[in-house]
Amino acid sequence: MTTKQKIWLYVSLGMFIIPEVLWSTIGNYVYELSQLGRVDVYHPFRNNFVVKLGSGSLYSSVLFIQLFGSLLATYLLFRNRSLIKNKVIFSVLMVVSLILVSISSIVFYLVAIFNPSFP
Repeated sequence: MTTKQKIWLYVSLGMFIIPEVLWSTIGNYVYELSQLGRVDVYHPFRNNFVVKLGSGSLYSSVLFIQLFGSLLATYLLFRNRSLIKNKVIFSVLMVVSLILVSISSIVFYLVAIFNPSFP
């Protein structure tokens, strides 16, 4: 891959990784889904201002940025598949990026649908 293609790939991966490291948006939502049967008091995976009840639009916008970044990374990997010499590494990267896209899209859809301000 050329330097320009690598830079765009790193930028698109950064669009997913940086919000996830800072606020654990997808990690919090998956943790909440895994705790559905419990009667304990709500304890998020990582407590922060993005996942609080009043910040639905901020939460949706951060999830959209993550979804866009993972989609862009998948597209760039697929478009430049002939430039990646090791096919095993390419296959692993594509599987990981497709998993990230599917999880991000499901969480974004659920957050958008269950948002109280959704029409």
